[in-house]
Amino acid sequence: MSLQISQEVEIIKALDVQKVPKGTISRYWLNLVTDGMGQPVQIPIIVARGHQDGKVLGLTAAVHGNELNGIPVIQRIFKEIDINELKGTIVGVPVVNVPSFHRKKRRFIDDRFESYYAW
Repeated sequence: MSLQISQEVEIIKALDVQKVPKGTISRYWLNLVTDGMGQPVQIPIIVARGHQDGKVLGLTAAVHGNELNGIPVIQRIFKEIDINELKGTIVGVPVVNVPSFHRKKRRFIDDRFESYYAW
């Protein structure tokens, strides 16, 4: 099995899966916003793009900062995937809510985001 994994982690402002090289697993930091101190808030993204075009599957984890079970699942999927057998693209976001993940808290810093989705 021949697997090409890029070693440098590129910082991007948007993800265009069509620009990810076919037959690779690539890692990125996606700039989302800046915090109150003007520092970028980035989320990690892993993209596995097969040699053949196909559907795109998105996987996310740690939407809440204390929900950690999905992180190793996404890492394992990308470790074990056979890129030569993959048709299409898998996009993994192992940590969606980076600020809460760093704080080891469930909620967003100001809780306003979750209030929009209160049932």
